Amino acid sequence: MNAEPAFFSTRIAEARRFCRDLSPPRQEELRVVCGGYEQCRGDYRIERRSFPFYAVELVARGAGQLRLGGPTVPLLPGLVFTYGPGVPHRIVADAQQPPGKYFVDFVGRAAGRRLCQLGL
Repeated sequence: MNAEPAFFSTRIAEARRFCRDLSPPRQEELRVVCGGYEQCRGDYRIERRSFPFYAVELVARGAGQLRLGGPTVPLLPGLVFTYGPGVPHRIVADAQQPPGKYFVDFVGRAAGRRLCQLGL
């Protein structure tokens, strides 16, 4: 089995994740590179200045805080958010109710444009 990428958090209680080619040709229209589900631990924290892929996340349960280059907002069930290259982001779990979230990461010439078209 291949090692998981370094950007996957280790502060996870359980996970069902997959990874494909993390270096696909960038000229493709759109390609999923990884995704899955993560049940975060109470000490879960991600803080990045950027990310090499476009990401869409859906919070299924739990709580926390989210900051996408602007003000901090509550991380609550039903919230869908995106980030990608050049977007600083911070995700912090509520220690008592850590979030469970689904995610998909992708690349391609159309990735950013598609997110904008969808209002994300």
